[in-house]
Amino acid sequence: MKNQNQFRRKLGFAAFSLLFLTVLYFFGFMWLEFDSNHKASGFALLGQTLPLAAVIIFISFLLRYARWHGLINKAGYSVRISEGLLAYLAGFAFTASPGKAGELVRCRYFSAFGVPVRTTFAAFLYERSMDLLVVLALSALALWASSLFIPAAAFVLLVLGILIAIARWGHWIEKRGILGQESIILSASRFIRGGVDDCRVWLNPSDLLVSAAMGIMAWSLVCAAFIWVLSFLGIMLPLSLSFSLYPMAMLAGAASMIPGGIGTTEAAIVLLLSSAGVSIEQAALAALGIRVATLWFAMVCGLVSVFILELRNGKTTTSI
Repeated sequence: MKNQNQFRRKLGFAAFSLLFLTVLYFFGFMWLEFDSNHKASGFALLGQTLPLAAVIIFISFLLRYARWHGLINKAGYSVRISEGLLAYLAGFAFTASPGKAGELVRCRYFSAFGVPVRTTFAAFLYERSMDLLVVLALSALALWASSLFIPAAAFVLLVLGILIAIARWGHWIEKRGILGQESIILSASRFIRGGVDDCRVWLNPSDLLVSAAMGIMAWSLVCAAFIWVLSFLGIMLPLSLSFSLYPMAMLAGAASMIPGGIGTTEAAIVLLLSSAGVSIEQAALAALGIRVATLWFAMVCGLVSVFILELRNGKTTTSI
C-alpha cells in the first residue's frame, strides 16, 4: 500500500508537470502571437505543422521501442509487443520528474511482464549510452566548432566514463568501504554496477551495430521534425546545420541536469538559431514548436500509457 501511494504521488506530480508545461508553452505562444516582429503565427504553427511533427516523433518512439524490445528478447525475456510498447511509453510520463522516475515506472511494468528490474535498468543504461553517442555524432555534423560542442562532448564522455569506472572498479571500492557500509551512494553504486554488468549480453558487434543504426534512424526523424517546423516558419538554413541543431540543444538540456531539460533546451535552440542570423522571435517559436512536438507530446503519450496499464492491470502490477 505504501509503495502504491508513493507511485500515485509520483503520477500526480507527473500530471502536474504536464499541466505546468502546457500553461507555460501556451503563454509562450500567446506572447509571441501578439509580437509584431515575427512572420508566422504561433497558433498557426500549432494547428498546421505540429500534428505532422508529432506523427514523425511517434514513429521515432516506435523505432526506439523496437530497439528496446530486441534488447529484452536478447536478454532472454519475452514480452508482448503491445504491452511492452505501453510500458516503454509509460516512462515518458515522468520525463519532467526528478530522479529518473520514468525508468522506475518502466521497471514497475516490465517486472509485471516477467522482466527483472535489473534487466530493465540495464536496457535503460545501454539505450541511453547509445543515444548519447548517436546524438553527439548528429550534433557534430555541422556544429563541431560551436562553443557548445566541447561542453556537450565532455558531458557525454563524463557519463560514459562514470559507467565504465563503476563497472571496472565499483566492486573494489565497495569492498574497501570507501562509500560507507549502508549508504545511499553505496546502494546506488551496486545497482548501477549490476545494470552495467548485465549490459555485457549486448556488447557484441551485431547488437552494437543494430542499436546504433536504429538510434540514428530514430533521432534523425526527430531532426526531420525540427526541420519541418523551421520550414513552416520560413527559416532557411543549410541542411546540415538544421539537422545538427536540435541534437546539440538536447545535449545542452541533458547536461543542465534539469528534468526534461526544461528551459535549457529551449534556450540552447534560441541561442543556436540566433547565432545563425534568425530573429529571437522566430527562434523562440521554433523552440516552443519542437518542444511541444517532442517533450510535451512524449509526456502525453506516457500518461495515456500509464492510465491504460493501470486500468488493465489493476493492483496486480508489481510495485517498486
